[in-house]
Amino acid sequence: MDRGMSQLKSHDLRFDQLLATLLPSLWSMRIDFTSWTITVMAVGPVFSASRLLGVLPFDSNGKFDRLAYLYSSTFFIGLSAFVLFVKLERQKSFDVVTLLSICQYTSQIVSVFAHLYVSWIYRTPMREILLAVRNIKGPEYDLKLLTLGTLLCFAATYRSVLLKGFITKSALSGFGIMIFTYLNFLIVAQFCTIISRLNWSLEQLLIKIRLYKIDVGEHFDYMNMARTSNNIYSSQILVIFMQMFSYLVTYPYFAIREGLKEPASYYFTSHFVYLLLHVVIRVFMLFSITSTCHNAIASEKSLLRYSCVVQLLLNCSWIVTITMLIVEAKTPVMVFNLSLHVMTHLMNIFCVTAHIISMAKHRDFVRKTSASLDLYERGDKMKRLFMLGIFLTCGRAAPTMIFMIVTEQSVIKFIEEGLSAILNCVKLMLSLQFCLMLTIVKGKMRCFVSKLNASDIKIETHLKVVKLLQKINSVFEKQLLLNIIKIFLVIVSNGYWLYTGLIDKSYIQNGNWFFLLSNIFALLASFFEVFVIVTAAHDTSFEVESFNVELFRLMRDSKHLCENENLYLYATMKNGVTFTACGFFNLGYPLVTSIIAAAATYLVILIQFGSNPDSK
Repeated sequence: MDRGMSQLKSHDLRFDQLLATLLPSLWSMRIDFTSWTITVMAVGPVFSASRLLGVLPFDSNGKFDRLAYLYSSTFFIGLSAFVLFVKLERQKSFDVVTLLSICQYTSQIVSVFAHLYVSWIYRTPMREILLAVRNIKGPEYDLKLLTLGTLLCFAATYRSVLLKGFITKSALSGFGIMIFTYLNFLIVAQFCTIISRLNWSLEQLLIKIRLYKIDVGEHFDYMNMARTSNNIYSSQILVIFMQMFSYLVTYPYFAIREGLKEPASYYFTSHFVYLLLHVVIRVFMLFSITSTCHNAIASEKSLLRYSCVVQLLLNCSWIVTITMLIVEAKTPVMVFNLSLHVMTHLMNIFCVTAHIISMAKHRDFVRKTSASLDLYERGDKMKRLFMLGIFLTCGRAAPTMIFMIVTEQSVIKFIEEGLSAILNCVKLMLSLQFCLMLTIVKGKMRCFVSKLNASDIKIETHLKVVKLLQKINSVFEKQLLLNIIKIFLVIVSNGYWLYTGLIDKSYIQNGNWFFLLSNIFALLASFFEVFVIVTAAHDTSFEVESFNVELFRLMRDSKHLCENENLYLYATMKNGVTFTACGFFNLGYPLVTSIIAAAATYLVILIQFGSNPDSK
């Protein structure tokens, strides 16, 4: 027996040697429980799982594994082609659902191959980063992140495999979808793990600095690795974010549509849970990225990451509901009215998104400006304006919501109007933020000019105020442009609906006066918002210009001041500030007349070529 065991061992040894000769990469990747445990303890569970599945073609020492890269690329190409072939073969006709499903799956494939391509391009800096973070005793959330993400990915995709058998083409296709979904999660987990470990190192370095053990070079190395990690994972994260947005928009729509067909069936319940889990895994990935990056770039707790996520979910919810309304539209007139409605609120979404991006980009300036101007203590006037704006905004939404839930009993339309009202309130806050900053700076400037005298002229203070206002305008210019476009669309669309409703007697007789009242409030809210913006911009520009006027008066009365070359040059330059919307137009009272004139022109065109309204 001992002789037989020795022969068996010798055969095993020769087989291993042969395997190592033919497939050295697979030989190097063989693992037993002990070696796998040691590897996990050394580099972390996220990196180990990524190496095992081929989306991290680096060995435990950080060296780029070319054969593993080749094998994983070939396997992923074959798997993706097989899944696409099965999907196309099963579909006899292509509808919107099929195209969306194929596009979403294609985005998963693109993100995986983009990651492999970037891993090849940045293999040297990636090796340095992996070696650096391997020796960092980072936070203990790596295993929790991997465990929770694995469970969510399996729960979101199990239905594609288990309910279609095990050896059928459909089951294999579902297995491929499961793999690519999990690979996308692993890419996100890699990025979050690297950033979190670097963040932990920076926190430890901060403790050393407080203990007067300063190491500037180490801090520079960590920051450089964080920037490099961002460059490596930027394209993959972009594709994954687009994929998240697509899933958050389409899958709730699919779930609601199936529920309207068979609301009490077992199929609907299981399918709804399946779609809901797809949304949950994307939200989990979104929170993982935003929380990790927030902890890495900010030392204080803020609501930026939560506002980003809330706005994303809010926007996706509105897009889902409005898409369902457009699909259910029965006449071209209903489609036309809904299209106008969509255009106005898309401007809201773009405006809020641009504001969040601008606040993140200029967060240091906004924080310092808010502290220096006491924005949170001196906003009494803006509070009154905000309450008036909220009243007009709710007055626009309340009649329509009451009509939808009481008369038509349409929950979808009720939800859509509620989401639109929330978006309008958020967008109103952005305009009032801009106006509040200008109002406070205007008050400081007025006090400064009133105390101006010939013996104490501080042109440096005036120049700082001018630069501050120019910076404020650059922070808010994109939001202002989108906001003015949205106001113009609201005036045109609601003016058109109001006119057609007034000239049609049956419109009021059928109880549609709710919509007329809603249109009136929408017009009042739009004119209120544009007047608040242009008034704040005009008055602030006037106060800045009043310094030049007062300086000219003092220099005219004092020969000594005229001989001051610095004052003379400053007075000649006439430093002022003009508020613009990305340079397209100036923010002033002439803008109001331009909006009214352009809106009147388009109203005439719509009235001439439009049809009788049936829906609004």
